[in-house]
Amino acid sequence: MDIRLSEIVAALSHALDVTEGQPMGHAERTCMIGLRLAPLTATMVEEIRAKILEGAEFNDLARMYDEDSKQDEGGDWGWINRKTLNESLGKMAFSMKTGQVSPVIELGNMYYLLFVEARKNAQTKPLSEVRDEIQNKLIQEERQRRQEEWIARLRKKAYIKMY
Repeated sequence: MDIRLSEIVAALSHALDVTEGQPMGHAERTCMIGLRLAPLTATMVEEIRAKILEGAEFNDLARMYDEDSKQDEGGDWGWINRKTLNESLGKMAFSMKTGQVSPVIELGNMYYLLFVEARKNAQTKPLSEVRDEIQNKLIQEERQRRQEEWIARLRKKAYIKMY
């Protein structure tokens, strides 16, 4: 069964609702610094928040107290979209204004402080800009699928005797 690549790209762009020069929808991306504080109490987290509100650098406090992989970056999660975060954190982050520090957020046994460093609207690239990327991805997936089929046929034919 052969399908022309142009048909796949056309179907994919239709499925994604991508039209030349038209955005796919509106999504915000927020650069956020997050502070996850596992062993601390709510009172201690409130004290850290108060220090930030008094002018302490969020990044410096995140380097001292953060408990996740972003500690070395000062808690900086980089540009994220709504789907990146847990629903509660995402709702809070995207309701905040630039430069605002969140109240203490408790999720499970963790406390979070969020700081929105910057905000920008998401941009959708025109299909003409991503066509080659889509094409390469589809070719790669097809090659992977065919290789897996080939290996499955080889395994089926193979006779391996173990002593």
